[in-house]
Amino acid sequence: MLNINKEGVLCKIAYGWGYDKYPPETTNLCNFFWRTLLSFIFVWPFIVLTRIFGWVVRIIGAPIALILWGYRPAGPDWRMLGDLSPLPFVPIRRWPKWKGTHSRFELVDILIVVGCFGTLCFLVYIVAYVFLWKWVFMGYIYNNSVGRISTWSVVGILTLAVIYSIIRKAEWWQMTTEYFRARKEKFCPIVTIK
Repeated sequence: MLNINKEGVLCKIAYGWGYDKYPPETTNLCNFFWRTLLSFIFVWPFIVLTRIFGWVVRIIGAPIALILWGYRPAGPDWRMLGDLSPLPFVPIRRWPKWKGTHSRFELVDILIVVGCFGTLCFLVYIVAYVFLWKWVFMGYIYNNSVGRISTWSVVGILTLAVIYSIIRKAEWWQMTTEYFRARKEKFCPIVTIK
């Protein structure tokens, strides 16, 4: 008997999109396998595309509303799942102020500090990239054929070991192997969803 986690990915894929979002406590393995597979192939790409389309409309619509009518989005709580109210836009009068406990900063000041920190992080990354990657790895190790062969051999062996250790314990791998074993025996066992 196979146990499936109620809060796991397989249950979210199989039962997370319909009107009955609560999965049953027990079900047939074959039905659960095909429901999960068909939901993953047909239903979830459609859901993801509609969400992306909604956010693209919001992201493109916000600058247009800003430029043409002087409105900005009211905040991060834009219309989410199930809410059919119009998107909250408010007129722009000034930059919003951030009220701290000790002082008041303009939003522009905060953006300048964040920009300086981001620039510093970018410079550290570039120095590490140039020194470690270009000079050490590409200059000494990867410069000859033995270094390339040994590097890719180690990378390949480590990748296969990590993939095998992850897949062996994954719910979807266990479900798939149990399904093909059940098809071979021509008997679909009961799956318990806990």
